Amino acid sequence: MSSSNCKVLTFSTAFPNPSEPGLGIFVRARAAEVSRETPVIVAAPVALFKGASVSKAWKSVPRERMDESLLVYHPRWLNVPGGSPINALFLAISVLWLILRKGLNIDVIDAHFGYLDGVAAALVSAILRKPLILTLRGSEVVHAKYRMRRMAMRWCLRRSSRVIALSSELRELAIALGVNESAVTVITNGVDSTLFSARFREPFERRERCGVHRILAAGSLIRLKGHDRIIRAVAALVARGFDIVLVIAGSESPSEPACAMELRELVEALSLTDRVLFAGRLSQPELAAMMSASSVLCLASEREGCPNVVREALACGTPVVATRVGAVPDLLPDERYGLTVPAGDDAALEAALATALLRNWDHAEIARWGASRDWSAVATDVMHEIQLAFGG
Repeated sequence: MSSSNCKVLTFSTAFPNPSEPGLGIFVRARAAEVSRETPVIVAAPVALFKGASVSKAWKSVPRERMDESLLVYHPRWLNVPGGSPINALFLAISVLWLILRKGLNIDVIDAHFGYLDGVAAALVSAILRKPLILTLRGSEVVHAKYRMRRMAMRWCLRRSSRVIALSSELRELAIALGVNESAVTVITNGVDSTLFSARFREPFERRERCGVHRILAAGSLIRLKGHDRIIRAVAALVARGFDIVLVIAGSESPSEPACAMELRELVEALSLTDRVLFAGRLSQPELAAMMSASSVLCLASEREGCPNVVREALACGTPVVATRVGAVPDLLPDERYGLTVPAGDDAALEAALATALLRNWDHAEIARWGASRDWSAVATDVMHEIQLAFGG
């Protein structure tokens, strides 16, 4: 059987659904593109609890639906709040029961995130005796600090046929956990270059020449994203005479409900209420338009895997200032496209933003680099890994 006839089960709890349309967009994008080459079915389990509260998706999300060309199943699974490793067993049972009940014929399991999904997928893989491709997306760095989680990830990584890492950092982690170097490869995310494009930039460049700058920060309102650092940097720059508007595009998180309030209180304390806009979660077209309308995208995260917003902003011709985490150095290998700073260094962040706002950027060159790797290129690389896993 050729790899083009290989039936793939994409396994991820981070996949968009009607209740959470912004969840795991990058997982969906890759699965959709791979489905052009080989049959793909998606198992995207819905958890009972979201943080300490009962998930709204538990009752509202259909158990089976079509997402354009993708057949998506949303089995329910009982998760114990607090991140107990026993959740991997419950998650595996949920997906295994789905496969058996529906009689799904699959050849390869394509799982995303080393913990918790990867552990559950490895259990399913072992029971069904199907090869497993596991993609590490960034959170594994934190999970590896906990003894039980690290042991669980070590087990699932070692029994994976192929491991995909979104950054060199994650590749090194996989090797440190016992994966053979030849079995792990770096495949970064791609971009929808038909949506994220520099073709809308011209009118906003005219505004920039008038001295008005828009900084865009995109990401959920959680402490990990460092939005507070960006707000403080903007306050310092305004005090230095920069005319800035900061737009924060991201929704409040059920896991950190207090963070949004803290950010708004910080804005008020720094007298920035007329300069900071909380735009909420934007659709992909809205985000593309906002990126094109911005002088710079700023990402101040403490940790990332391969942040899509960086490549998307670049594809729009928008330079980026970002912390040097995850795949960011791979996405910004040259100062022609943006500037990187150490995570947690507020002074460096302020200085880099000032430099970015004053620099005369070549937006066409930035867009060329940003659009140089689309999702079809990603799918080609992933299909190669599927062929190796299926044929191995």
